[in-house]
Amino acid sequence: MLLRSRQRRSGLEAPRWPFTLNRDSPQAQGLTAWWPIISGSGGSYVPDSSLYNFSALVASSGIVIQPNPFGGFGASFTTVSTSLSSGSTDAPLHIGAGTNDFSVFAWGTTTDSGRRVIFSTREGGTDGYRLYKFDGSTLELQLDDGSNTSYNSATDLIVDDGFPHLWGVTADRSADATFYEDGVVHGTANISARNGNLIGSAGENEVSVGQNPGSSTQGWDNGGGGMLWDVRVYNRVVPSAVAHAMYDPSTRWDLYYELGRVSYFFVPAAAGISDYRFRHRFFG
Repeated sequence: MLLRSRQRRSGLEAPRWPFTLNRDSPQAQGLTAWWPIISGSGGSYVPDSSLYNFSALVASSGIVIQPNPFGGFGASFTTVSTSLSSGSTDAPLHIGAGTNDFSVFAWGTTTDSGRRVIFSTREGGTDGYRLYKFDGSTLELQLDDGSNTSYNSATDLIVDDGFPHLWGVTADRSADATFYEDGVVHGTANISARNGNLIGSAGENEVSVGQNPGSSTQGWDNGGGGMLWDVRVYNRVVPSAVAHAMYDPSTRWDLYYELGRVSYFFVPAAAGISDYRFRHRFFG
């Protein structure tokens, strides 16, 4: 008789035990960089060595770590010049994507209608890519392979309502960029014209969350401190079903593997006999 374990939580409840990457989750396939909820009540992130992690970024002055709406923590940006950045330390080349497909997703809040950056590898405004909120609140992807072009969702996706939303883009370099909000597709754009190398001419890319690297404008600031958390970079086009699962309350925390959380074990019962349910504390 097999026992099956499942870590349970409400869709509105952030992980509270120390956590690491759940490699068994479909959301982990192709994941190359992850800046999760920085910590939860009694639980912090135990980095996975296979990923480019939050510890590789340095917070500039003006970054405030504070509770996000799910009970975990996120980075609050209090001025337009604040960011989480790799600074003078270049990111691994696979984060720069090169000529490969990639995807970027991030949770956040904002009440600002201005142009604001979510994630960028465009060091000094040169080769790379960035995902940002354009004036008018469309979600926009800029690709720079020596020449730069911006592509947008065509509809206003980033709602400036102060509530948490999940924004993302998948980039099929030979075909389309697909834009998501809250797990739902909200537009596509053909990006095949910008299928060249996105890695800088010097073979490097600085990365930044909440800002353009080396810039002092367009930071993720709303005057009251817009927030970002659970930023993910993938080396593939994330399928729409997985993008939906990132938002679905029943699966949105599947990437988080909590060490020490109470797990439930179910034993299939014989016909006519009630199921037995066991509680077990799991330690990794």
